[in-house]
Amino acid sequence: MAARAVLLVALALFLKGEGVQAAERASTPERRVALVIGNSNYVNFRPSLPNPRNDAEDVSAALKEAGFEVFLGVDLTKRGMEDLLYGFARAAIGADAAVTYYAGHGLQYQGRNYLVPVDAKIEDEIDINRYTVKVNDLVDGVSLAKGVRIIILDACRNLPLDVRGNSSIAVDSGLARISGRGLVVAYATQANALAYDGTGRNSLFTAAFLQAMKEPGLDLPQFFQDVSTTVDRNSDRRQTPELSLSYPGKFFFNRSETATQAWERVYDSNAPKAYKEFIQKYPKHYLADAARGRMIVIEEEIRRKESEAERELQRLQADLLLRRKQEDEARLRKQEDEARLRKQEDEARLRRQEDEARLRKQEDEARLQRQEEDARLRRQREADARMVAEEEKRRREFEEEVDRRVAAMELKRREAEARQARKPDPVERQYAMLPPGTTGPAPDGRDLGTSRTTTPDKTPSDKVPPESAFPPDVLERDRLHRETEAELGRIGCLREGADTEWNDTSIAALSRYARQAKSSPIPDEPTPELLDLLRRQPAHFCPIECGAGQRPSGDTCIAATRPEQQPKAVEPAEQKAVVHKPAKPKPESAPEPRQAIHSKPKPEPKPKPKPKPEFKPEPKQARERIEPRHQALRTPTRHPVEAERARPRPAPPPVAVSRPPPAPAPAQVTTSTAARSPRGGAVMGIGF
Repeated sequence: MAARAVLLVALALFLKGEGVQAAERASTPERRVALVIGNSNYVNFRPSLPNPRNDAEDVSAALKEAGFEVFLGVDLTKRGMEDLLYGFARAAIGADAAVTYYAGHGLQYQGRNYLVPVDAKIEDEIDINRYTVKVNDLVDGVSLAKGVRIIILDACRNLPLDVRGNSSIAVDSGLARISGRGLVVAYATQANALAYDGTGRNSLFTAAFLQAMKEPGLDLPQFFQDVSTTVDRNSDRRQTPELSLSYPGKFFFNRSETATQAWERVYDSNAPKAYKEFIQKYPKHYLADAARGRMIVIEEEIRRKESEAERELQRLQADLLLRRKQEDEARLRKQEDEARLRKQEDEARLRRQEDEARLRKQEDEARLQRQEEDARLRRQREADARMVAEEEKRRREFEEEVDRRVAAMELKRREAEARQARKPDPVERQYAMLPPGTTGPAPDGRDLGTSRTTTPDKTPSDKVPPESAFPPDVLERDRLHRETEAELGRIGCLREGADTEWNDTSIAALSRYARQAKSSPIPDEPTPELLDLLRRQPAHFCPIECGAGQRPSGDTCIAATRPEQQPKAVEPAEQKAVVHKPAKPKPESAPEPRQAIHSKPKPEPKPKPKPKPEFKPEPKQARERIEPRHQALRTPTRHPVEAERARPRPAPPPVAVSRPPPAPAPAQVTTSTAARSPRGGAVMGIGF
């Protein structure tokens, strides 16, 4: 008995490694796809085949249980077989295993194999390619898999062909051999032989295939060897399946637990019940005897241990009474000692807790003091930083104010020099009043040549534009102010229309745009980037705002009336008509080709205001844009002689300043807007 037990243990250890490898194979995830087709009810071939439909359904169920994604088709036409094959081919791309199973009629023609759909009508050789499906299409479908590729053909049945006339179609019996690298092809019978349906639910080959599917752990050669042996035995050696194998790896149809794996699971168990279950599940396996021997050894060991345990129990009961008495006494003494120790520990714990609470309180107070000191130092640093920033800001503002004042004084000086330089000579002024083309000596005897009204004979290349008296940056800032005001008026943010000066109204309009556009910080000076943004905004970007007692109606404000009253049209302040009056020339002693447009003149008596033209807004009419003031001031410039003739005769009082010799009059005078200071105020206006 001992020798037999040792032999069983050695055998179990040998099989333990194989069980681990099988378990690893079973736990490895694989993507498996299968195509299963069974054609029974043929339209043009009688009688119908009874088994292919059952074969396809049973094989499909078995493959699904083995983890395959199955594409099942029963009694398919040629179109149906091709569509199902195309779907299977897409799923087989990159699969670990691809299997095709066909049960039904098949034929061999000129060394090639064909599968027959249920709607095939074969009358001659041409109909074979027309109505059948090539087996090579199945080979192409499974070849897309990266793992094992298996083709199973149970299609070598006797096909009754109706032949036209007395000639026969040259169709061979059975199927031809198929070969390919990495391809496994299983035939229901040998090449050029016929397969039999059998008398049961399934054909002989399919019945053997389903039986082998139930056995776990069978590799491909062993699997199809069991199928071939079963078919050969059940057909009385009339039908022998054939296998073409060129796949070097291993593949298992049934990856469930094998007898070896079950033995590995129960070997380390000392429960006889586990061995009984193994023997019941695998009664014919060679490990069943080892399980029986292992179970006998375990049962004898259990009985021996139970006997020894009974004797030991009696001895222990006697010792237990004595020991229990001693333990009771020791327990009482121990309880007294433990009570005393617990009391001491409680007192020590209370003292530690008090000390820890006192230390935590001190730490909290110190932390609060540090936090307060840090906060005080941070506030002090922030206050110092603000003070430094304010001092720096005041210093920059002072420097900017000094620069602005210096620039303003310089501009005024240049303006005075330019104005003094433009003062014409009295004699020349009298001569300029003569008719055009007058020549000869002046009243004082000087020969001044041709009248200034006569256009000199100069080519365009001789015309030199006058040099501006302002720096380029001042002119660029002036242009930026004018265009920004115009855009603010266009989008409705400048309520009173554009002005010639960048003042508080312009800054308020720019702030209104910034609030509407939700931009921060709010600028107080225009920039090229800001002007570009304003040009991108649509008209009426800033909504209209109405005063008390008014309500918006479209782009205008009307009086808020009750429903029963007739609404009256209110003339909005923003839509008052702009009346451009021609600038009245000032009486001067001589014409000045360059006029200051934006300079602030001395107050003059205001003329009697004329009645304003009546303006009534039409209903639902878009708000008219108010023309900026600086555009209204851009009046056409007339020739100095014409301006002189249009002036009143009384001359202004003479200016007691020294003037340089008179300069020749320019051919064309261009009027410009005023240059502005950095704060938006007008410095001076001059034509250039």
